[in-house]
Amino acid sequence: MKILVVVAEQSEVQPMKRLLAQAQVEAQVTYLLKKPATSKPSIKELRTIKPLFDAMLERDSFDYVIAAGETAARLVLDTSSVNISKLRGRDIEYVVGVKTAKRAKGTSSASTEE
Repeated sequence: MKILVVVAEQSEVQPMKRLLAQAQVEAQVTYLLKKPATSKPSIKELRTIKPLFDAMLERDSFDYVIAAGETAARLVLDTSSVNISKLRGRDIEYVVGVKTAKRAKGTSSASTEE
């Protein structure tokens, strides 16, 4: 079974590896941000990472992806807001690719011909 654990920053990789070793779980740990975040990254910044992350998942074909923390969960779910407390211990569906914008309220989805 191949497991990938996603953390936000490189500084979180070693502590996560120690935690996994104590639990006797073999998993690959990867981080998202190239430099330490001074604030929560925007969804736009996370979406620039998404295609590379999707390619890694497709190439290495992991059985499970564990999002460790809010930033990782935001990338995995491709959403700007995540209630991490509600996600704890629950299975989530990985969203491949970047979500497309929803149509504005009050606009019709039907096309008109002239």
